[in-house]
Formats: sequence, structure tokens, C-alpha cells
Amino acid sequence: MPDAVEVPASVPLVVTEGNYLLHDALGWSAARRDAATAWVRDVDLVNAALVAGGRHRADVVVRLSRRS
Repeated sequence: MPDAVEVPASVPLVVTEGNYLLHDALGWSAARRDAATAWVRDVDLVNAALVAGGRHRADVVVRLSRRS
């Protein structure tokens, strides 16, 4: 979903969920369209906001930084 989460071009790695969205068979390529956008807007973003308040309880936080 455009502009849902801004990721600057300087970010070296983005980890996403949804491996099957890269699969051509069995109709998965169609999932990359309006239904997927609605799911992100109506479910994923709501869930992200719900759990964001507890991120301080994470056992591991991965932070990436560019070495000079």
C-alpha cells in the first residue's frame, strides 16, 4: 500500500511477509491487487498499531546501521 509505511531508499534491507505473493501459480499473483491492499489497510495496519505499544517487551530488537 503506497505510503502506509515510508521506507527511505537508504534502508539496506526490508523484511516482509507474504512469500506466496511472489508465486505465479494457483492464482497467487491475483492476490497482489485490491484485496491485498484492503487487507493491509483494514487488518495489518490495525494489528501493527495494536502491538506497537508492547514493542519494549521484545526479547530481541534488530537494528540495522550502515557501516562507513
